[in-house]
Amino acid sequence: MAEYQSIRGSGLSWKGTEWKLRRERFLGSTCVQCGSNAPPLVVQHLKHPRSFGQIVRELLRKEWQSHKTRFDDEHTSHLKEERATCPLCTSLNIKRLKESGVWSCYKCGEKSGSPTYRRVMTPTARSEYSRMKRDGGLKELRWEQFKSALTDDQGTAAVLRLVRETREYLQFKYAVTFCKRCAFVWDKKGLRLCQACRTHWHILLEPSCKQCLAKQL
Repeated sequence: MAEYQSIRGSGLSWKGTEWKLRRERFLGSTCVQCGSNAPPLVVQHLKHPRSFGQIVRELLRKEWQSHKTRFDDEHTSHLKEERATCPLCTSLNIKRLKESGVWSCYKCGEKSGSPTYRRVMTPTARSEYSRMKRDGGLKELRWEQFKSALTDDQGTAAVLRLVRETREYLQFKYAVTFCKRCAFVWDKKGLRLCQACRTHWHILLEPSCKQCLAKQL
């Protein structure tokens, strides 16, 4: 955490002289979203550094998914059998048509000359494994093994990612110049101005407003 503290500093860095000078050097002459040059113009951060806890949770979710996959593969090997599966969507719901000899998938509709053979669990085997996890303590064992495998590596990786995101924030990597109105609507209402028509507003995750999206269809 020492490097993070040296980068982040103590207190509110945006009240310091260095931050104010950096802000003045960064600010453009117009709002990049609506084109207004009416003061005051502000630095709008489009991405903020996450908290240490958020980063740790993201890393642990990935570790958990990887561990769960390995654990389940190990404990289901005796329940798997070689089955014909769809080469496109891997569904077991595939059948060879008597008339044409073509294999047809009843899930995605794929027609193929031959299926893909894989060792998979049948629906009956999946039910059996669910029972084993519930009644045989496998679910608890899987969790205990996951906890015992955790090391300081996850914490170190989280600190390094926190340092990187904080450095990017302080260097204005994901920042732009906004007018006060655009910044208010972005922060308080979660809306951005459509860059196609420059008239309507839309949620941040959408590429453009509904009117412009409709024109593209």
